Amino acid sequence: MLGSVAAACLLIGALAVPASATPAPASAPLPCGASGGMEIVQLRTFYVDVQIPKKTYRVGQTAIFNMTVTRPAHEDPLGNGIPVDPPQSEPAEGVSIGVGLIIDDVYLFGLGVTDTEGKSSIKVKLKSYTPAGMAQARAFAKKNVADSPCLVIDEIGYRPMPDAFKVIK
Repeated sequence: MLGSVAAACLLIGALAVPASATPAPASAPLPCGASGGMEIVQLRTFYVDVQIPKKTYRVGQTAIFNMTVTRPAHEDPLGNGIPVDPPQSEPAEGVSIGVGLIIDDVYLFGLGVTDTEGKSSIKVKLKSYTPAGMAQARAFAKKNVADSPCLVIDEIGYRPMPDAFKVIK
């Protein structure tokens, strides 16, 4: 009985597969190398500095994050955490930046782009449903430097802020 059910399933499966779904000949090239997939390379080349003007915000107020993005980063570009003290830093212009806030179980965010001096201010409104407590924040910076069908290269940087500021009701 079980053998006949399995045979019926195989027959239905074979009949349901259209002829166009047969595998390509072995000589057909794959679109992006041997794996056929896209490669994404992220280099940690940005240093992200964040200044928060206030240590306490009330629900309903707007938290301000004054950000400066420079390159090179103060660590190795492969993200291994090896500190590097660069001899000189240059402002990073036209970089997409953002801040994500977590307060208890609420997530809020703000976005921006750096100016010619690598600076921008991001404003995040503390919505009415935001609970009181300590805000954790993470600032990030990202700029796409190469984008092709098989390879994407991004410059990135981030700054975690576990105790960014206090939220009160």
